[in-house]
Amino acid sequence: MGSQRAHDAERWPARWTEALTVTKEETRMRWMRQMMALAFATGVLGLAAVGCEEAAEDAIDCPQICQTYRDCVDGEYNVDACRDDCEMQAEEDDAFRNSAKVCEACLDGKACDDQITCFDECPIER
Repeated sequence: MGSQRAHDAERWPARWTEALTVTKEETRMRWMRQMMALAFATGVLGLAAVGCEEAAEDAIDCPQICQTYRDCVDGEYNVDACRDDCEMQAEEDDAFRNSAKVCEACLDGKACDDQITCFDECPIER
């Protein structure tokens, strides 16, 4: 066994074995780089999640508003046209979007008889 080590020492020049030796400082620096990369990735994912949550909060349920109008007010109401118009205007018009949010909140959890008054404030076309 001792002769094997001597043979290995002859086979590998000292500069190669030194290059393969990792110091405590190098190990610490690698660990720091990995932690910084992990922190950066976590931050990016966190910001992406917040952006998605805000978009979800701003979303208006146009199909639900339009379907509720049909169910509670006018059985012949064109839900598809209403939905398309509502979604287009909600993207382009802040006042429409705010009115639709108020309407949606008013409709939430109420029976048809109580929802009818909400449509006085809803910006959908009748």
